[in-house]
Amino acid sequence: MKRWIITMTAAIMAFSLCACGNEKNETPESTGREESVAETTDDGVSPSGSDGAQASADILNAIAESDKLTTGNYLLMEDGSIVVRGESYGSFAGDYAALQNVSKIADSSSEMELFALTEEGDLYYRQAKIVGNVTDVVYSTTNINQTAIFISEGKIYRVRVQNTSEVNANLRQQSPDTYIDVDGETVNYYQLNRKFSNLNEEEPIYADGELIRISAEKSDFFVLNNTGKVFMDNNDGFSEEYIGLECFDWDNIALIDAAKVMLSDAKDSNTEAELTVAGIQSDGTVRAVGAYADEILSWGTLNYISMDDALIVGLTPDGHLKAAGQAAEFVASDLNQWSNIAGVKVGNVTGTTIVNAVDKDGTYYHLEYDARWTENNLATVSVEKGCSDSNGAVWYRYCQDGTALCSVGQNGAWE
Repeated sequence: MKRWIITMTAAIMAFSLCACGNEKNETPESTGREESVAETTDDGVSPSGSDGAQASADILNAIAESDKLTTGNYLLMEDGSIVVRGESYGSFAGDYAALQNVSKIADSSSEMELFALTEEGDLYYRQAKIVGNVTDVVYSTTNINQTAIFISEGKIYRVRVQNTSEVNANLRQQSPDTYIDVDGETVNYYQLNRKFSNLNEEEPIYADGELIRISAEKSDFFVLNNTGKVFMDNNDGFSEEYIGLECFDWDNIALIDAAKVMLSDAKDSNTEAELTVAGIQSDGTVRAVGAYADEILSWGTLNYISMDDALIVGLTPDGHLKAAGQAAEFVASDLNQWSNIAGVKVGNVTGTTIVNAVDKDGTYYHLEYDARWTENNLATVSVEKGCSDSNGAVWYRYCQDGTALCSVGQNGAWE
């Protein structure tokens, strides 16, 4: 079988959205951007808008716990160490474990590129700081034309990694401060010139207010503002199936996500997709539209929902997981064995569906589903006990002091 994180403070507004589509190549713009110190409250937390919808403590806690998880094989542990199934590609896990106050790891679907975000809002690639005052960062959820987007000081930027030898010298000369060389690679960021808007209007309403969080399904990116409204990058009309959906009329949304399964061939000019969008309002009330809306609404109040491609997973207030989507029947029985869950994240690594979860005691759970397999890969991981992996795989724990430990087999302690 095959193998197979921004901690949010309960005092601030937190939102999340994932959705999907295709990507169009863009040319970097010269930003001329200077870093500055973001406005903060007395406790060092960036203030949310006064007119925003404040999510309940349960939802905020679920968002914070879910942000310890990635959409793949990396887990951010409570002590700052990073655990990964198999050795980390390159030096990502070791580099990010060595940083202080990492709050999120943005992982690409191939896991060949990962960014780390700290509690202070610094974005890192390996151990090089790329830019400061970052609110959120996320990768597209495909392994083709992998793209990462981040929010900084109310603006949306793309960040990309290239071999240093392939960097356009003329563009670099125009904005040298936005190019950072890291071990033979060059990271470049630039402000997106595309617009995020409400797709429910004939005349587009563009994203306004304080942008809180940015997310993606496939290669379409969405932002959520501090009033609980959703805006989408329509990417020049490639995501027409979203136009007119009632999700753009929802308000007071604390968390929103989407799952899109392509039913037509990528080369087909007439694309067809199975689409579901669901949101959680600040009091836990669930809103949903699309293929699996009725099933999601039947779950009642939720603290969190995570969706990707063929799998939708909801977290109930009592710590149990609900599943919907084409892959639900293949993972539901395993997910039902997990209890007291505090956070969950659904994703994939090069086509293999991943579910990561963490319970209120700090134990992490990992599930891999692939239609080619006869059973799922399952693992349970903790700082204290190591890892129990149903496939006998090796897990590595990269610690802040630079040491790397491994756990092998069914009940392997860290060694």
